[in-house]
Amino acid sequence: SISFFTSKKSDSCRKISPLFSHFSTMVPTVTFLKVDIADNEALSKVEKVEEVPTFILYKNGQLLSRFSGASGLDLMSLIE
Repeated sequence: SISFFTSKKSDSCRKISPLFSHFSTMVPTVTFLKVDIADNEALSKVEKVEEVPTFILYKNGQLLSRFSGASGLDLMSLIE
């Protein structure tokens, strides 16, 4: 699964959000989750999210990768 930690106040999050949504329809074998940090403060702290957007990839409960920023190329690499 890929978790996208986002904020309604962030321009960078608004910029990358359509691409994240597009990938979620193109890759049905991966679960895509959007997590608003204002609505999910506890989870954001557990995941040590310090900036948005932050993307975290888990497979079988194991953290595989994470990055922060609005890079479409990094997001595509995370999905592959």
